[in-house]
Amino acid sequence: MSRRKNEKHLDCIAYLSETSGSLEQIVKKESKQEKVIREYAKKHNIKIVSVVRRNGFGIKDVREQFEQFSILMAKHRVDGIILTRSWVLDTDEEVIYGLIGKIKKSGGSFVTTTEGRLGLELEEHPNAWK
Repeated sequence: MSRRKNEKHLDCIAYLSETSGSLEQIVKKESKQEKVIREYAKKHNIKIVSVVRRNGFGIKDVREQFEQFSILMAKHRVDGIILTRSWVLDTDEEVIYGLIGKIKKSGGSFVTTTEGRLGLELEEHPNAWK
């Protein structure tokens, strides 16, 4: 898919996430992720406006980073986040869905190079939270 002049691009934060190995190994693995993300972005009309590294930090730090991302998206400073695959965030699906939900709730897009644009399109129950 090539960029078309009429299509609006998506401004995204590239999120590099690796937790295993030494810090040197983590940096190498995250750099490989960045290369894959940049290639995907070029083909899919996505502009990388910032690169954020996890640097091996735990899920508490990831949640804090995603809170900051969601604030930027709510203020319309960026359109979304892109990473290689959702499971690089955590092994627990509930945690992953929570992070995706945070991005979606703020109006942002959640894109992975392997799964495409992810969403949580659930119909709201008429009596939910009332």
